[in-house]
Amino acid sequence: MENIQFVRADNLDKISIEKSLGKLYKKLFDILVSLFVIVFILSWLIPVLFILIRIESKGSVFFIQERSGLHLEKFYCIKFRSMKMNEFSDIKTTVKGDKRITKIGDFLRKSSIDELPQFFNVLMGHMTIVGPRPHMVNQTEKYNQKIYKFKERHYEKPGITGLAQISGCRGVIKNDKDMMYRLRYDLFYINNWSFLFDMKIIIKTIKQIIRYDENAV
Repeated sequence: MENIQFVRADNLDKISIEKSLGKLYKKLFDILVSLFVIVFILSWLIPVLFILIRIESKGSVFFIQERSGLHLEKFYCIKFRSMKMNEFSDIKTTVKGDKRITKIGDFLRKSSIDELPQFFNVLMGHMTIVGPRPHMVNQTEKYNQKIYKFKERHYEKPGITGLAQISGCRGVIKNDKDMMYRLRYDLFYINNWSFLFDMKIIIKTIKQIIRYDENAV
């Protein structure tokens, strides 16, 4: 019994207040950054990419797909379309050398520009800037059955970037081991979250984009 340590009530209050303030900072940060990106970047980028994407293939400038969000609630994730229109988008994941990817789409994916429309999702409250990446609904259903604690990654809103993505877990999910590896990072992030942790992940994400991530598909 001598080894048991108790946390004082006033310390618990302090931890609770700090966490509540951190969540408030996170929400305000999400809103302000999303508004900035939408007004000053997407406002001119969407018309430009509409032309470039349509030159190479017919269809919308956006790719909208149902994905799993907070508490497994489904939402429509928005991206710039990087593939030719096809009937397998919701059931077949992308692989390296995928013939469905267009030339402009390849650039959008490798530069992560295809993810920018997700700031609309952030502004609407479906996503956050930093959090576990959202998967296709069929992937979520599959791994919920196969991997222990997989459901717990949905205790936080999905993010545009996350700890797993800056830790070498970006790109193709080849097998169950790959998904388990990502889950480990997702759960670590959720259990150790802080606003400062988010800022570190964002800075590392920007550095990763600038130097080019070879795992991007």
